[in-house]
Amino acid sequence: MAFVSGGFGRSPSGRRKATRLGARLVPRVQGEWPGNLDKVVDIFMRLENEYLGQPALDEMKELGPTLNFRFFWEDDIMTSEPQHLKTMLVTDHQNYVKGVKFGKAVDSVLGTGVFNSDGETWKLHRTMTRPFFNHDRMSHFEIFDRHVNRTIALAKERFKMDLAIDFQVGLQLGILTSLLKNCPQDLISRFTLDSASEFLFGHCTDSLSAELPFPRNTGESTDTIQRDIIAAFSDVFSQAQHAISRRLILGSTWPMTEILADSTAQDMKVVSEFLDPIFEAALRRHSTAAKSDENNTAGNETLVDHLVKLTSDFKVIKDETLNILLAGRDSSHPGW
Repeated sequence: MAFVSGGFGRSPSGRRKATRLGARLVPRVQGEWPGNLDKVVDIFMRLENEYLGQPALDEMKELGPTLNFRFFWEDDIMTSEPQHLKTMLVTDHQNYVKGVKFGKAVDSVLGTGVFNSDGETWKLHRTMTRPFFNHDRMSHFEIFDRHVNRTIALAKERFKMDLAIDFQVGLQLGILTSLLKNCPQDLISRFTLDSASEFLFGHCTDSLSAELPFPRNTGESTDTIQRDIIAAFSDVFSQAQHAISRRLILGSTWPMTEILADSTAQDMKVVSEFLDPIFEAALRRHSTAAKSDENNTAGNETLVDHLVKLTSDFKVIKDETLNILLAGRDSSHPGW
């Protein structure tokens, strides 16, 4: 599913513009409150227990695969039509930019990385990171095999207890991550985060070490203190993604909800506490490395090692790796 901000409104001028282009207006979601406020409230309430894309999918059952949510009088077009997705992501992607509104909403989490840039800046970031993902490196599956085996073992332990697990294969709504609010409890999310962080940084977030949550109807209690300590990075990174998803739903009005505080600030502080020492150490290694040391690490170079060879700009390195880590949790992410 893809999300596009903007479109033809149903005003007379919007109708005339659509007619000139030989287009027809996208079916619009009709709420009962002004600005579709009731629809916005419903989405936020459902975020507690459902996938982010589920409300849109429910509306599509009634209106078709392409619709206009029009939150707070802003046209927000959503589509699951394969040909539309192909146009936006492949054949005409240069005309579907992220834009200023999107950039402001996600800047506090993704900065100016590959998924939050357009035009020449996007090309620069893509040029920096793409060579790292060559065939030889991608064919080495030892890291992923190890985490797969660990994930399967955790699942088997619960199955022996005749208990369900939160496996949760996520859907996708463009960059709006289709994750539940309690995403760190998702077994597959933990697997992708641990394997991606070790592959990209050389440091595993180790979220699989935290105890899996028990189903609510079992009477068993989860050691939340242990989970919060071990899986802190997984928790806060997921919550930061959730925060920017809320911003995108609210559109241009989202800054009004964060007048007192940036909703991502505390989460990103924890993320930085985990990642900043990794980047700083990589920069130090690169600046002082002898030729022999470089040869010794050439075979197991991480993305961070690759980036410090191209730039010493700390923010560029951090933004780029966070963007790729996000993609590691959703490998079909648009923009790459």
